[in-house]
Amino acid sequence: MDSKTQPPNRPRERARTIAGLAAQQTRDVTSENRELERKLVILAAVRVVLITVCLAVAFVLDVLDIATLRPIAAWKYTVMAVAYGMAIGLLVLVRWPSLRHVLAYGQIVLDLAIISIVVSFTGGIQSIFTFAYVFCILEGSGTLQRRGAVVAALGSSLALGTI
Repeated sequence: MDSKTQPPNRPRERARTIAGLAAQQTRDVTSENRELERKLVILAAVRVVLITVCLAVAFVLDVLDIATLRPIAAWKYTVMAVAYGMAIGLLVLVRWPSLRHVLAYGQIVLDLAIISIVVSFTGGIQSIFTFAYVFCILEGSGTLQRRGAVVAALGSSLALGTI
């Protein structure tokens, strides 16, 4: 039998083998954690850019004073402020590795809540913003792969079903 295929007989060799496996698993978890951190930072940056564009459009529409959009004016700035707060909170809390998965799931849930609020204020099931649930599913799959996509899809179905 080859010495490479034989299990280590001495306790020190056995400990080194086990420690080597543990070190490899730790490196894998660390790289996965860094990748999730990178994805969450990108998500926060994209969110800030999109909210800024929406804020600019809302301001222009307010200046134009379109009568049909007046009922929307009361709550749209609140939704944008909450979304900005989410992005800032994400950027602050993403530094702690133990919170990253919780933050990723929390972002999915909070995005579903914001989308549901927008959909319910703009006509419910017949709103033109129902397509936004797709972006939440894409966010979930981008940050947490299949599990995140499934959570976002189930949440989207439940949220839209309750409106």
